[in-house]
Amino acid sequence: MAETKESTNRFSFADLFIGLCGVSFVATVLPCFLKLASIEAACFNTVVFETFSLTALVGGLVGGLLSFSVVSFEYQAGNGKFAVASVGSLLYLIGYGMAFAFGGEVMPLIGGVLFGMGAVLLCAVWVSCMSLRDFSHVVSKGSLVVFAAVLIDQVVFVLAGQAAVIASMILLVLGIAPPLRIAWKNRAEKTSSHPSGDAVGEYDGLFAAKPSAKEIIKALSSSMMGLVVFAAYSNAINDPFPGVGVSGTSFGLVIASLVIFLVLRFGGRRITAPFIYWVLFPAIAALLVFLDSFPINSPAFMVGATGITVFCSCLGLFAFGFLLIAGSENRVPFPRSIGLTFAVFSFAGLVGRALRYSGFTSDEIGSILLVLSTAYMVYLLFAPAAQLWKSRKASPERADESMPEVDDLANVCERVSKRYGLSPREEEVLVYVGQGYNSPYIAKALFISDSTVRSHLKSIYRKTEAASRMDLVDLIRNENASAR
Repeated sequence: MAETKESTNRFSFADLFIGLCGVSFVATVLPCFLKLASIEAACFNTVVFETFSLTALVGGLVGGLLSFSVVSFEYQAGNGKFAVASVGSLLYLIGYGMAFAFGGEVMPLIGGVLFGMGAVLLCAVWVSCMSLRDFSHVVSKGSLVVFAAVLIDQVVFVLAGQAAVIASMILLVLGIAPPLRIAWKNRAEKTSSHPSGDAVGEYDGLFAAKPSAKEIIKALSSSMMGLVVFAAYSNAINDPFPGVGVSGTSFGLVIASLVIFLVLRFGGRRITAPFIYWVLFPAIAALLVFLDSFPINSPAFMVGATGITVFCSCLGLFAFGFLLIAGSENRVPFPRSIGLTFAVFSFAGLVGRALRYSGFTSDEIGSILLVLSTAYMVYLLFAPAAQLWKSRKASPERADESMPEVDDLANVCERVSKRYGLSPREEEVLVYVGQGYNSPYIAKALFISDSTVRSHLKSIYRKTEAASRMDLVDLIRNENASAR
């Protein structure tokens, strides 16, 4: 027992250290891709950092496209992962050192590009070292990491120039330690393996087979839209609190990450991805659109504007969480999913920077961003209904009019579920089968993939000894008749 306890303590300490290193990595990367400090903040040399962060976005775009297009599917093998970790670490450290150790005008430009490319590769290795269980787990833990990272960044921003560089170098070294160590330890592995094992909850990935680039882009496009709004908004907005060196993005991320962590931590399984994307986000979007209809500088409008900042941060956190889960079973190799994410995010960030440097007034930039964010919120309002309507049109009509009505059908399927030992999710699928809906509609309605629906149907067939959907319909009809 003592030996088990000691092992547990060692494991907990290792987890704490990896968590600290993860926070350090995020704290180093975030300020270079998002506007976390106000212009007046004493962050190293303000001009150098502004140039460095701009070209880091260029590096993120180039590195992301190369990672998405070039890195092979054999990356998960130990040697491939170690090579990516090593190259990423070199680019990461050399780029940062060139910008802030040598100074000048050219070094920050080159250093930023190298740093951005290295960040893409390191992020892919970091993700492959994580335990990705389910959507809520990823988003809640990720929100906690972002919350801590933003707070650390605010401390670094107020340090004197040399102290800020030293603090940042410490964060740099901590940030690359775990991926290098794990990649080195597993470098001799010959076969592909996934660190998250089989603990992925009810989400089994988006694809049943190795996906093409077109399939990846199509599947992740909705979440990418959230990242585009977040990145453009963050890099273009003015600072609401310039006197204390806090940007609107810092404020939004702190509030959003804290709220998300608390809600998911204490909300349990009642807070699910379908509820968030199909109910909560559209409801909040509708409220913010309503508040934005008030005159500019009115109290209601200011509340709405602040709400948009927090809401965009929520979109970014949830979108990134979804993109991580999308690669959690090697359905989308991490260099490809992370590469695509960085490329899209960096491009949107460059668009935001272009707005900031365009010469437009603050009010004009605010109006453009308001239109962009409002358009996306309108999309959030109507996209679920449009997707369900499209799937429902393709779904066959109910084949048997003797089937019970929808309200009674749920009770009948509940009895069938108890009799045959179906899981709660299998029971939900059975209800839709009883209504005559096809797999694409069921997938949209339950916010799962088509392959997940097929997996649940196979399990239902096995447990009930049914051979087809019509057998399941007969089973439901017979159960309904026997209860009369």
